[in-house]
Amino acid sequence: MRANMAEADGVQEGDPARAARVIRDVLDAPDAPLRLPLGAEAVRNLTRVYRAALDDVGKWASVSGSADFPNMPPAVRAF
Repeated sequence: MRANMAEADGVQEGDPARAARVIRDVLDAPDAPLRLPLGAEAVRNLTRVYRAALDDVGKWASVSGSADFPNMPPAVRAF
């Protein structure tokens, strides 16, 4: 892992100065996200991982729901 990271040093697509500007701009946004992936690679990787996780949620939804008390209405919670 260390060798891989060392080989990428100086040739990665991420620009630290541009990332800093993006972070600064986002801080002023009224709807700033809790987490902001920086860089196209981060967006690609998170998109892949989140889609796989959502697929798993859908695949196991009925099993997950079977843990509830029967005939109880869904809880309403604000996040």
